[in-house]
Amino acid sequence: MVPNEIITGWSGEELEQILRGRDHINIQEWKKWTKCKVWPLLPSFFYGSWPSWFKFSIFLLQNCSISDQIPIWFFTIVSGYSQRELRQLLKFITGSSRLPIQGFSSLQGTAKSNKPFTIHVVDTLSTDALPKAHTCFNRLDVPKYESMEKFASKLRLAVEETEGFGVE
Repeated sequence: MVPNEIITGWSGEELEQILRGRDHINIQEWKKWTKCKVWPLLPSFFYGSWPSWFKFSIFLLQNCSISDQIPIWFFTIVSGYSQRELRQLLKFITGSSRLPIQGFSSLQGTAKSNKPFTIHVVDTLSTDALPKAHTCFNRLDVPKYESMEKFASKLRLAVEETEGFGVE
């Protein structure tokens, strides 16, 4: 039970927002707090005869350049979404259709540490694959699609046709 003196002065909407989180999604705020990572694709001769575990251990994720199309396309696509579709997308990526009261700046992972939303461009994924969400890390793995139209259709299919862990 919560003592009355703690909740006195709060409206019902304010209490709901504190307890359940925000349900309005602001695209500009989402952009501001988004990280982008890319798995660099190097020519096959660079790898030589190195074992596969070595390849994955030395090439750390790097920030995408501003010219990378995937994050630009992502926000172009979702800017046309309704609030219901944005909440559905957020649930697909994070496991919850609501934001913390502080918004995207306070997204947390499973260890209760800040885990910002991250678009992870993965050159090694087939462009026929759907984007993959990692809700524990608030991360969306995206193949390097050839067009924004293909990305839009694959993203919509992934969000609408998959079921994951849900926290409301």
